[in-house]
Amino acid sequence: MKKGFFLSLLFIIFYSLGAIEIPDSLLGLWEGNDRFVFFEQTEDEKPQITIVLKEFYGWYFDRAAESEEKSKLEKRIRNDATHKTAEHITFEVNNISKDEQINAYEIKMNYSKRNINYIPVAIIGDKMYLNFFIKEKVLVPENSEFNVKAENEYDGIWRGTAGSEGIKVCEQKIDENIGAFIIHGEKIFNIRYWKTLMPYDNKIAWFRYDDFEYYIYRHLYSAANNYSCTTGRSTRIRNIVAPRKFNPDDYIFNEDKTILVTDSQPYLTKLADKNDFEALMQLVKEQNAKRKPPRPPLFPPLELDWHWDLIYYLEKDNELIQKVRAEQGIWFK
Repeated sequence: MKKGFFLSLLFIIFYSLGAIEIPDSLLGLWEGNDRFVFFEQTEDEKPQITIVLKEFYGWYFDRAAESEEKSKLEKRIRNDATHKTAEHITFEVNNISKDEQINAYEIKMNYSKRNINYIPVAIIGDKMYLNFFIKEKVLVPENSEFNVKAENEYDGIWRGTAGSEGIKVCEQKIDENIGAFIIHGEKIFNIRYWKTLMPYDNKIAWFRYDDFEYYIYRHLYSAANNYSCTTGRSTRIRNIVAPRKFNPDDYIFNEDKTILVTDSQPYLTKLADKNDFEALMQLVKEQNAKRKPPRPPLFPPLELDWHWDLIYYLEKDNELIQKVRAEQGIWFK
């Protein structure tokens, strides 16, 4: 148990030492349906993040998170949507894969000393995705007569990551379950992993389906949590769900076929022509200078004829109404 604990501790230490400078593929201004996110490496090599939310159905841009330097550089406007002080968030970037050519990262968001989130992201071209899988190599027993050989560029093990709601200005809930894919020809298996307190190890788990033996890592480490696909110390994966038919057109791949994306749309798109804080502030000013037109009336106005002559005629013999009319200074015609 002690040995496993120290191995797990060493893994986490080396994992945290993987912090790198902001990669070029991540730097710059990104836009999504409900926010802008700006990653910057300042002259003193200090990484900074700015988050602008598109409030009120996109009609108002709220500078929700930015550094103190940015707040001093550009005066903040106080109103119902924008707080007088922004959230100050520090962050780090870690490579998910050992292959640094794969643009898949974990963004460690430090909201406070106790509130920390890890946001896995994959970048393909100028698009950022949240739900993705990375192709991994798994060592399998050489003497296994059921060992599956890769037949095409898609076949193999695809390691999943902990999903998230995106790059937010507040802490979010951690996934209790993540998945991994095994692709074999026209079959794709979805292996479920669940969060566990067991110490991490790199042992291999396996299962058998249709006279084939498949191998995958027993544990996955993602977003500072360990996930397991087997119970206890077992290496046999139980209760395998029947595979689905694999169609590459259902997924998005990078050029090297090392990242598989299940999102139908990107989470953020990089704005190639706007890569500094001044460009972001220009977008904010232009949008917030707009005034939304008034909403159309619930009922359209109509030209109504109330027939007042007829109303006065019907009320002329009503003593109570005549008294009220007299007090109001209104007389019958």
